[in-house]
Amino acid sequence: MPIMEVTLESSYFGVTSINRWNYIASGTPAAVSLSFGLIHAFGAIYDTDPLVLDYPDGSILKAIATVCTGAMEFVQITAKNVYSVTDFYQTPFIQQFAGTMGGGSLPPTVALGYRTNRTRLDIRRGTKRFVGIGQDVQQNGGQIVAGQQGAVDAIATLMGATLTYDDEGNTLTYEPCIVGKEKYTPDPEVPENVAYRYYQTELEQLDHIMSSIIWQPYPQMRTQVSRQYGRGI
Repeated sequence: MPIMEVTLESSYFGVTSINRWNYIASGTPAAVSLSFGLIHAFGAIYDTDPLVLDYPDGSILKAIATVCTGAMEFVQITAKNVYSVTDFYQTPFIQQFAGTMGGGSLPPTVALGYRTNRTRLDIRRGTKRFVGIGQDVQQNGGQIVAGQQGAVDAIATLMGATLTYDDEGNTLTYEPCIVGKEKYTPDPEVPENVAYRYYQTELEQLDHIMSSIIWQPYPQMRTQVSRQYGRGI
């Protein structure tokens, strides 16, 4: 059961925004890799059909774009099998892709926030924050505008859904999960400084996975101090 990671990189008024998701993959690839199948299921493969010429509707990527303005530019997306050095797929958005909501844009320190439930007590709930949000999404006090609640909820539903890819009649499946990482000390001489990393082996990491997760949006906009102008991600 390979553990997959998706990393979405965006740029908003010169501020880099990075979001990551984890999935547990199942199925045997035939014509494509697990990582390509995941990128496709995520909605990041441009449809070159002359009648479409767009990134697919009904995907996580497109749902995020609907609450972001054109100032939010999606730069690059990467999917990888965490414990493989060959199973990865990375692509820039060659066909320029940005938020689709009209109107004004909120500053990068204001974010649309989500969190998951907990299905085990030793792993904290997952959280997610998206910047580049249109001013029409919030009202007084940072509350979500009722008319935008459907679009906000759609992102939560799609993030909690199991994704699939039809690989020449062979179904590849990707179940969303939260990964509990190993806490360690990068520098033994500074023991108070700690960091987190994937466990050394896939088998060990699979013992630290929270599945059957449900995402839900916060009712108010959140703040993202690390995305202040000039601070990066």
